[in-house]
Amino acid sequence: MVLPRLRMLKLTIQVESYSWDDSINQVFTHFSNTLEHLTFAYSPLSRQAAVDMLNRLPNLRNMSFSGRSDLAEDWDEILGALTLPSAGNGNEQSVSGPNPKLAHMRLDWSEDITDEIGTDENIALFYQAFGTMIESRWRGRLQAVNATIGGLAVPGLMSVYLSRRYMKNIEEVAPEAHAQIARCIAEG
Repeated sequence: MVLPRLRMLKLTIQVESYSWDDSINQVFTHFSNTLEHLTFAYSPLSRQAAVDMLNRLPNLRNMSFSGRSDLAEDWDEILGALTLPSAGNGNEQSVSGPNPKLAHMRLDWSEDITDEIGTDENIALFYQAFGTMIESRWRGRLQAVNATIGGLAVPGLMSVYLSRRYMKNIEEVAPEAHAQIARCIAEG
């Protein structure tokens, strides 16, 4: 077995014509028990490959996507994959869903993502998915104060960095999502 305890992985591919095939999922399945820090920089990754990857990494604590914005038009679906399911009545003693240990997330595009996302409506969909994902993790953390996963306390989402260099302001395009995120911040 190669690298049986790999905890950090950074994938940087700056070849525009490169595309992932299904074998990348074998890599993430192999490291599903150990991989905690994942960085994709300039890596062309399809929506389905990204969602499949996230579903295979339950111990992921830090995630970073930077560089090109190949996935821009698919981020609402990718953020949906990161959204924790509703915890129901709030009495659950465990947190379920993809990447329950995710504590730090960074989305940093180096180019004008609005060209790829397109219309204000699509930008609003992105922000709505972003707000829903943040709120789901905030609620999951509140409802699981005493919960554990594999004997470890659930950290909750502690930091999120979203590069907005080129995106329209969330307050203008998606005021509901802005209010949703602001409420999570205000309530801790």
